[in-house]
Amino acid sequence: MSGPLKSYRFAVRCGSVDDPKGKEGLANLTASLMVGGATAHRSYKQILDEFFEMATGFEAQVDKELTVFYGTVHVDHQQRYETLLREMLQEPAFTAEDFERVREDQLNFLRVGLRGTNDEELAKEVLYERLYAGHPYAHHCCGTASGLAAITVEDVRAFHATYFPLLTLEALPAPALPTPKNPQGLEVTLLDKPEARGVAMSFGYPIPVRRGHEDYPALLLAQAWLGQHRNGGRLFDQIREVRGLNYGDYAYIEYFPRGMYEFEPDPNLARQQQTFQVWLRPVVPEKALFAFRLALYEIDQLRTKGMAEEDFERTRNFLSKYVKLLLKTDSLVQGYAIDSAFYGTPEYTSYIAEGLAALTVEKVNTVIRRHLQTRNLHFVAVGPAMQDFAKQLQSSEASPIQYEIEVPPEVLAEDKLVEALPLEVTKLEIYPSTRAFETLL
Repeated sequence: MSGPLKSYRFAVRCGSVDDPKGKEGLANLTASLMVGGATAHRSYKQILDEFFEMATGFEAQVDKELTVFYGTVHVDHQQRYETLLREMLQEPAFTAEDFERVREDQLNFLRVGLRGTNDEELAKEVLYERLYAGHPYAHHCCGTASGLAAITVEDVRAFHATYFPLLTLEALPAPALPTPKNPQGLEVTLLDKPEARGVAMSFGYPIPVRRGHEDYPALLLAQAWLGQHRNGGRLFDQIREVRGLNYGDYAYIEYFPRGMYEFEPDPNLARQQQTFQVWLRPVVPEKALFAFRLALYEIDQLRTKGMAEEDFERTRNFLSKYVKLLLKTDSLVQGYAIDSAFYGTPEYTSYIAEGLAALTVEKVNTVIRRHLQTRNLHFVAVGPAMQDFAKQLQSSEASPIQYEIEVPPEVLAEDKLVEALPLEVTKLEIYPSTRAFETLL
């Protein structure tokens, strides 16, 4: 691409997996200070004033294994912008004033923005915490409240000196990660939030598939048919459209944060290990258990019956076009190029196009049977009256629902199968939602 704008994106092979134990959030705090604080030559206000004059900015994104810094500027300001970036990346001041302000911002994000007002993202992030308990992926990339409280300015300076002198993807080796423990049966974490009006739910389990794996294109297609983010799918149709239980329901085979606000995934959330995950947007409490059962039922149906040829062709055609939309700016092209380097795959659109072209419906159904299941998974719910919800789950009692609208007889007949779907809870924990992100649950 070419035009009057120039994009910059710098990637470093480090992230929250490099946070010292007890100081969770150090990587994110360091990167946030680099783009949100003074340099050795300018105050933070001076930097903001210069960015304002150039109508630009500079951001950081910290994930488990990858940190990126990115921004876009008009070519008329290129030299001035590059001078600022060089200072911010190589000569951050890490002043006490900036440190306290940015650390407080991170605490507010965890306690207010995520835990206090965003039950859906809260459930999704706690799911990852539970799936990766005892693993370097366990804590949120912003850390924990106790971890942030333990970090000092000296810790930030030392982290910067260790990980950011060379801003290249290959500067540091990939971390050796343990294999995550698979859930055994239905493991449940319930976060009680009395003031919530609905129940937000997420469930899933680790999978060995990531970009570059031979099953990735087929599993990507299966996920798109089951629940493509913001684009519908079987879960969306059956839970929202047919039964009107909530606003949306989606499936993922890669980490996808901030889903409430975005239509496409951000690049540079590359990870060596991924999960299969389903996001059920809030359901009124009396219908929540039925919605969870219905999602499990639909996954079981896909696994046992497979995808029809017509559905396969339609979904493949959709994905072939959809992936091209992910690279609509220079900055996104750069981001996906970094991800391809991380995974060791060809350029993303050609990688997906070639993978999709080589598929058959038989291949997809084989991969579905290999990787999709509903017997061993972790389930997280955030909402009111979680003690009552726990009793329903553990008793595996039927969960019939009442409709406010007329529903076709075939749907009511299917509901009888769904409401009695067996649930074998092997582990259940209930916490007040206020405990999330204070320390690891």
